[in-house]
Parts: sequence; C-alpha cells; structure tokens
Amino acid sequence: MKDSFLSYKEEERNAKILLWVLYVIVVSYQILYAIVLENKSLTDKGYSILWQVICGTAILGVNVYLIKKEKANFVKYACVFAYLGIEITNILSYMLYNEAAFDGVNIIEIILIFFVPIFLNKKYFVFVLSTIVVKYMIYLFVLKEVKGFMFLIMYTLVLIAAYIILIRFIQYLSAVKESIKIASESQKLAVIGKMAATVGHEIKNPLASLKGFTQLQREKHGEDPIYKQMIFEIENMNNMISELMEVATCKPSIYKKHNIGEIVLQAVAILREKMNECSVQLISNVEENIIEVECDERKMRGVFLYVIKNALEAMEQGGTLELRLENKGQDYVMLSVIDNGYGIKKENLARVTEAFYTTKQDKIGLGLTVANRLVTEQHLGKLHISSERDIGTRIDIILPKQRGNSETQLGEKLGVTI
Repeated sequence: MKDSFLSYKEEERNAKILLWVLYVIVVSYQILYAIVLENKSLTDKGYSILWQVICGTAILGVNVYLIKKEKANFVKYACVFAYLGIEITNILSYMLYNEAAFDGVNIIEIILIFFVPIFLNKKYFVFVLSTIVVKYMIYLFVLKEVKGFMFLIMYTLVLIAAYIILIRFIQYLSAVKESIKIASESQKLAVIGKMAATVGHEIKNPLASLKGFTQLQREKHGEDPIYKQMIFEIENMNNMISELMEVATCKPSIYKKHNIGEIVLQAVAILREKMNECSVQLISNVEENIIEVECDERKMRGVFLYVIKNALEAMEQGGTLELRLENKGQDYVMLSVIDNGYGIKKENLARVTEAFYTTKQDKIGLGLTVANRLVTEQHLGKLHISSERDIGTRIDIILPKQRGNSETQLGEKLGVTI
C-alpha cells in the first residue's frame, strides 16, 4: 500500500500550509498568553522567548530546506520531531525545576492532530499518536502528575476521531479512484469493440479469399502437405479473429447450461498446434470432471483461449501447462491455468489486465483485459493472477454455476480473499 494518497505537489502544498498555520497560530498564542493571561510584555519573558525564537527559526530553516530539496513529504515528520524535542526539554525542566519550559506547547498538539486527515497518511497518524500518548503517560505514571490523566483521555478521544475521519477520507478517495479507473477502462474497451468489429471484418474477407485459393492449389498438388498446413493456419487465424470480434464487441450474451470442461477442451484443441510447436506438455484433469455452468459458450471459450495462449507465450522454449478444474463449494467452479514459464515481475502484476498494457514487443495487450472483463462483469466471477519471476504464473478463473450467485457471495462462500 502506498504511504500516502497524495501526489508530491499536494504534499508540498499541505506542508506549506502546516508551516504557516503552525507558526502564525503559535506566535499569536504566545503573544496572547504573555500579554493577556500573564499580563507581561514579551521582553519580560527574557531568556524563554529568546530560546523559543532561536528554536522556531532553526526548525523553520530545516523545513524550508526540505521543501527546496523536493522532500516536502518529510516536513510533517520534522515538525513532529521538533515537537518531540520541545517535550523532552519540557519533561527535563519539570523534573529539575517543577515547571514547564514552554507554556504554549499544547496548541502544537492540536495542530498536529488537525492535519492527520489532511495528509491522508497512516504513518503520520501513528507517529503523532505515539508521541502524544507517551508524553502524557510519562507525566501521569513517571512524574505522578495527576492532571496528565485528563489530557491523556482527552487527546486519545480526539486522536480516535481524527483516525475515523482519516479512514473515511481514504475510503472515499479509494472509491473515487476506482470509479475513475473503471470509467477509463470502459472507454478503452469501447474503442476495442469498435476496432475489433472494423478490423476483424476487413481481415476476414481477404482470409476467405486466401483460403479458397489455397484449397484450389491443394487440389492440384494433393501430395504436397504444405497446403494442408496453410489451410489449418488460415482457419486458426480466422477462428482467433472471430473470437476477438465476439468477445470484444458488445453483442448480447446467451447464457445456457454448458459443461465447462468441454469448452476448455475446445480451446485446447484450437491451440494444440501451438503447444506442439512450443514443446509444451499438457497435464489436465478437465476430462475427468463434468461440471455444468450457466455461461455464454462462445465468450467463455474466448476467455480460455486468451488465458491458455498467454501461458503458452511464456513457455516458448518448452515447459509444462497444467489445467486443473475443480468445484469450489456447491455453487462455484474454478479452472486453474498453471505454467512454469518466465513469470511476471511483481511491479507489473497489478497492471496485466489493463487495456493496451503489455511487456511483449509484438503484442498490443488486449487478451487478459477482455478475459477479465468477461469473467468479472458478464459472468460475475473472479480472475486472479499470481506469479513469480522465473518460476511461473497461475491464473484462477472462478465462476458461479448459476448467475444468481452474487459477487459478495463469491468471496464469502469460498472463504478466500481474491
């Protein structure tokens, strides 16, 4: 998880606001406290006010330096460290002289707590919480200052309220970011649909002509096996394009009960030649299981094609492909596609289902995007990808046997977090 939801510019702006608020309020508070409450002038405070000015200037200088060096995210911690130094001085002064060194330090605590929801940073909250709570526990249990108990309770309640606000802000921003991401993906997928319909139609026409011409040549040269292979490859290309047009365009889905294993085997049959080319050994228990799932046969076949093809591309030098079909409880079925290819880097794993994202030079990054959309949006299932570099990748496709099973029920009944 990220340390903060804020960009650097937002972090820098908030750091500057913190410094302005901190210094304006603290200075105003000190003047008000000295003149109005203590009925003294600032010069009467002598050494105390001089020491505060020196410390305040030094702290401000450090924070300005951090901002200039583009390290504004450390400003809030520098302020807490400065406050911590002041409190250590306070405690030592209390122990030696039975009086606090700075009268106005409590206003700093309020400001630091106030900025917890603004910085949207849990580490900052923990830092402020531990500093303030430890301070008053020392006053209460070590220095035996009874009034520290009241402040401990008060600040604990305030910090709990600040934490609740912080969590709500984070949840709200997470929901907004997720909505923006979904809207962006939907826009990309709409473009994919139009592109698939247009380009697919333009490609299929010359493929049909090429197939007809090849068949004529095969009739003339029946003994030459190359024409049979060419026809097979043309049909394979035609099937791939048809699948892309079917799954990427917004055609209505036709949901019927199908043996999910048969659909998987159809996808395997289409890619059998590629498996042989890559010297990939297939291990499967799909034939042993007859599990009916309410789904769109064509679109689910497209999903399996994309996922299995992706696994084969990771094992171009040979390997083992495992297809594992099993029931998950009474209401769900899971197909696991496991390869021992080169795997996916950890930093790329979260993006593999994004439209047009790919690390392969000759690909455009649509297969897993479309597969994920079909599984999650149209079949109310889950597509989970786990991978380790140079070890392999596992893709789990979890589908409800009936479309009436909700997405919430999926996680609860399986007892897993996906």
